[in-house]
Amino acid sequence: MAMTDATNGREWYFADAGEQKGPYPRRQIDLFIADGVVRPDTLVWAAGMDGWAEMRTTELAGTAVPAPPPAPMAPRGDAGRGTFAGDAGYTYSGGAAEADDAAYGPGGPAPSMGFQEAVVTCLKEKYATFSGRGSRSEYWYFVLFNFLVNIVASVIDGIIVGVESSFAPVSTVLGLALIVPGIAAGVRRLHDTDRSGWWLLIVFVPLLGLIAMIYFLVQRGTEGRNRFG
Repeated sequence: MAMTDATNGREWYFADAGEQKGPYPRRQIDLFIADGVVRPDTLVWAAGMDGWAEMRTTELAGTAVPAPPPAPMAPRGDAGRGTFAGDAGYTYSGGAAEADDAAYGPGGPAPSMGFQEAVVTCLKEKYATFSGRGSRSEYWYFVLFNFLVNIVASVIDGIIVGVESSFAPVSTVLGLALIVPGIAAGVRRLHDTDRSGWWLLIVFVPLLGLIAMIYFLVQRGTEGRNRFG
């Protein structure tokens, strides 16, 4: 049986990465707002509205109900997280944003990026950063960048030393320069799905390891905070 909001009798939906989430009662939406899952520019909708609108333009803005105290948190190294059952019967992971920050540090889902932003982030801002989280767009745009760079490098090597030569100086230098940021981006992508970066080693398992790794890397990141941010 669907639970309705005790405040206004409406259930709310919100858009996340192009997907519709909900329905949720008002109290649950307020918890999502407190934890940063629903942001001021997030599109929301409830019965009676003309259409989807940004959260900051609706009655949700500035009226979030304070979240109840969270259940005891699991140790930082444990994958388990504290939960509590909301008044409407919904279970919400993590508790209040402030308590979650104290236990895990500030964080949340990694933001989506365009091609240029992803390349700058991986090569300049986070060249050797193996902590934190990385979105699917950040990782896969950087993979595309590496692919394009390798094509250009191969063409240049063919012009310099000839296509028949096994010596590829440009490709070798660029390949070495991109190893560290490539591994770092992969670790952050795994962190975004709440997995340890050590899972990268699974690629050494013939065939099945590569298939499993691709599956991990294309998954959506966890909503809200996880062990890695």
